[in-house]
Amino acid sequence: MFVGREAELDFLETKYHAKGRQLIAFYGRRHIGKTETLKRFCADKPHFFFSCRECSNNMQLRSFSKTLRQACASGPLDGASFDGSHHYFQNWTPDEGFTSWENALYGMLHLPFGTSRKLIILDEFPYIYKDNPRIISTLQKFWDTLHRDYNIMLVLCGSTMNFFEKKILRNSSPLFGRLTGVFKMDNLSFFDAVKFFPNYSDQDKIIAYAVFGGSPHHLLQIDPSLSLADNIKQNILSKGCALYNEVDFLLRQELRETLHYNTLLETIARGSGRISEISRDSLIDETSKTGAYLYNLLELEVVKREPTLVIGSELKGSAKRSLYRHTDYFFHFWYAFAYQNYAALEEGDVDKMYDTIVKPHLMEYASKIFPDICRQYLKELQGSHALPFQYAQLGQLFGKTVFKDGASSYSEQANLDILAMSEDKTNFLLGECRFSGNPVSYFEYLALQKKLIPLRKRANFYYALFSGFGFEEKLCKIAAQNHNLILYPLEQIVAKKAPDPTL
Repeated sequence: MFVGREAELDFLETKYHAKGRQLIAFYGRRHIGKTETLKRFCADKPHFFFSCRECSNNMQLRSFSKTLRQACASGPLDGASFDGSHHYFQNWTPDEGFTSWENALYGMLHLPFGTSRKLIILDEFPYIYKDNPRIISTLQKFWDTLHRDYNIMLVLCGSTMNFFEKKILRNSSPLFGRLTGVFKMDNLSFFDAVKFFPNYSDQDKIIAYAVFGGSPHHLLQIDPSLSLADNIKQNILSKGCALYNEVDFLLRQELRETLHYNTLLETIARGSGRISEISRDSLIDETSKTGAYLYNLLELEVVKREPTLVIGSELKGSAKRSLYRHTDYFFHFWYAFAYQNYAALEEGDVDKMYDTIVKPHLMEYASKIFPDICRQYLKELQGSHALPFQYAQLGQLFGKTVFKDGASSYSEQANLDILAMSEDKTNFLLGECRFSGNPVSYFEYLALQKKLIPLRKRANFYYALFSGFGFEEKLCKIAAQNHNLILYPLEQIVAKKAPDPTL
């Protein structure tokens, strides 16, 4: 099942039809759907697709040679039809293939694609580099010999974030200035993810996304004919299922000392966000050690850093205040429930595990993910011009906010699930997101109105309430008369519809 990825496919198509040679870096975390996206893009085009393996350089080169020979069929590689200008084939042998990557790269130019663009995909390209670090310089020299208008599109794809951002994209890389396109793939949005379970209720769609996240690999494990509870039990909590050892496998592939990383990831899942809290609650004595471990997790994009928005110059130093969160909600679920109770999981009593440990806290767990879904929803509304103003920044606000008015100052402990502001900071949208099982009350609206009061003198405020379970009648009546109060019920959020002013 292939879902979404319109932006990725549009990017690739644009580059394919652009003039001149194209060298593309296309990367993202493991199991995010890069290979399937590239295969979908290539399906209707002549192409050469080589999947690199984790093996020695000599074996990699032999495998590449064999695959290229098959692609060329009875073309130039089979005969001695080359003149002296094709010196890079002098070392070609039918049994061993090319004896150098320099020769191999030039061999790609003889793919029998006629007048079509030579579309070449090197999937998991970092595996070549692993035993042959010179490959980047070799590729640079190869690329520099091609005429600027040569009809080739070469895509370097991979899952090693560190490799692409340090070896390919940095200005110290031999390929710096030669790339014509860079695309970093992310998880599927909530609105694409729900296509994997279209018949679930709106509430269950929120919970399912909070549990399985936006990785296509995780979402493909869902059987939409089963209930959400059965999918969690059969596809996450049962020994032997595809996702049972998923987290451990991915961490061991990328990291050493996984015991420290497991501890940090569990601590984050329990609710610790600031680095000082994580260091304290994980019982790691030194904050500097915690910072080093978190840096590695950030590099791998296992965790992300969510900053508070800076409202203006009156907020001193708050740009440095951030919360660490799991990038993938499936990781978050695993560490929040499964990892903490691994011994019970190993005993195999899945029903008991679900009924006593997961089910009682599932709504509370999903409520922490709900604000992110609401922010994704606002981005959709911005794209369709369905917001009261076009925002320049969208995020969250937490911690102490300091306001200055002349010589005096005022501080406020302001926490907001959603804060959006226009470029000139004359329009603000303050939002709270509730997924608690109860309708949002009038008193929650009053509490929202009390935030960031000092800004009202110079800005227009809109108040937004997002609810998974409706609103009190009194609140609906106020919203019908006050255009500065906007209610976003769950059915409209899930359907990506603009709010109904007559609600």
